[in-house]
Amino acid sequence: MKSLPIETPFIWPDVRRLAGCSGPAPDFDALLAESDLVLCVVHGVTDVGVGRLKKILANEPTASQSGNGKPSSPSTEKKVRLIVTVYPTCPTTSDVLLALLQLQTSHASLEVRIVTCELWSGPENTVACYKANDSVPTVLFGSSASFEDVSDEPNHLTLAFSPEPILAAEWQKWFDVKWLKAARLTEQRAIIPALVIPEGTVEAAQKWAAYEQLCVDEQDGEELVKVTVDPVTGEVTAIAADGTPVTTVSTDYKLPKASPVYRKLAQLLDMGHLVSVDKTTRLAPFEVPVKPKWFGLETLKQIGSVKRQVSYRISALTEDELKQLENRRKKTGELLHLFSFSLADSQWWMPKSAEELFRQENSRVNTEAAGILSKLIAGDLNKFMDGRRKAVGEDANRMYRDLFPDKKLSDDALDEIMDTLKKRFEGAQQRSFLPDLSFTRISLPQPQNDTWKSQLGSSLHLLISIVRYPRKACRNGRYFSQGMSAKPRDILKAMNVLNDPFVEAFDRFEAQERAEKELEEVDSIEAADHTAEEKCLKLFELLGHKIAANADQAMGDAEGHDS
Repeated sequence: MKSLPIETPFIWPDVRRLAGCSGPAPDFDALLAESDLVLCVVHGVTDVGVGRLKKILANEPTASQSGNGKPSSPSTEKKVRLIVTVYPTCPTTSDVLLALLQLQTSHASLEVRIVTCELWSGPENTVACYKANDSVPTVLFGSSASFEDVSDEPNHLTLAFSPEPILAAEWQKWFDVKWLKAARLTEQRAIIPALVIPEGTVEAAQKWAAYEQLCVDEQDGEELVKVTVDPVTGEVTAIAADGTPVTTVSTDYKLPKASPVYRKLAQLLDMGHLVSVDKTTRLAPFEVPVKPKWFGLETLKQIGSVKRQVSYRISALTEDELKQLENRRKKTGELLHLFSFSLADSQWWMPKSAEELFRQENSRVNTEAAGILSKLIAGDLNKFMDGRRKAVGEDANRMYRDLFPDKKLSDDALDEIMDTLKKRFEGAQQRSFLPDLSFTRISLPQPQNDTWKSQLGSSLHLLISIVRYPRKACRNGRYFSQGMSAKPRDILKAMNVLNDPFVEAFDRFEAQERAEKELEEVDSIEAADHTAEEKCLKLFELLGHKIAANADQAMGDAEGHDS
């Protein structure tokens, strides 16, 4: 069975496995290997868990392959905090705890603590994997949320999901309490009593076997139901012995269902963030507004239905100097356009894989702008402003004499103008030229049938933008990413969130013709009289994602690129 990277949300065993069909097996080893921080509470560890833990601490590549066909890259600075829950007759032996103690001694990045519970206490297996300290973890909760081999027994259940930040923060508090109250693993505490569950009587075993048979046999008056699971979609159906359909619980209560397209779009949105400019951090322009009253005019004058509004702007910089600084101050829009996809009008979605390149380009622009400003001011702002006062005064007086030929702008007005201009330069010296960005996690709404609610409108817009991106880049040729320090190939790789086959053909001779043809196809899909879901399906098919024919492979493609 092919193992896939953890794609949240995920339930194990997969419903198809429960029905005896082939289905994806989650690659927990790859998830553990790629994580910088692993926090876990495990109910009864065995030597299998110790072996797996030893492997990931040694930074050994996992034997399984990730969706992009390359071995998973292990984290080189991994930290593991493990709470082992032990109980009477548990499978954790002294040998296991001593092996954990030795592993803890050999690896400073591992810390193990012990808690005890009653024999029949419910397991609380939880593993939280953080790819970075400031990232939202992937949380596994349930039977297989441990370092043991995953089980597809029908009575097991494991949930894998990326919690909302609030839920993640609350779980961290829960773990903190558990960790602080747990006992450190020492040599003395590693000696656990070797207890076994006492055997019952033969009569008790026979009674239990009879009860188990009673639960699985067809009983008089009960209807035999045949359950079928679609191997592609995972949808559950059932029929009675006479061939009539049997409704499921979810059908009875009209619970919303997520189609393969909906699921794929939800996974896509989880690969990035809605980004917006934090206007409170925006640097003010170097060209400042001048109060009309300084020129003897009213800002706004109205006579009847006629309005006259007067505004003036002035700068202490030459036109060329102003252009150099303003071009860089306004660079955020250009960077967002290059490193984000359009989610809706004036809304941008940036993939996580592009954040580092964006940061590098953002830093480069800030450095360039700071260098230009530093060269202009030459270390003394007061001296610089004194040197520009004469030019500013002459320009302001020429404008003033255009209204009042025989008068001159007052020194007080000129002082106020220079003071305002100076504050702009002081702000530029103290702050970043480019504003900060706000990153907001977004998700699809619960599937509903309300006609006035757009379910997939923004996702369709995003998907169209993603498909068009490399093809428009090919059309733009050498103008694509012009002025950036990042190489076009690196940008395309970072933006290739859906493993688009066109990216591999980007530099080929026939790419231009192919780009034009596929852009026309995208336009045709967008204009077609189909539902948003049908259009999304067509776009995924254009990218080679065979959702309808092979859902398992389609799910693997979404995160199959090398980010």
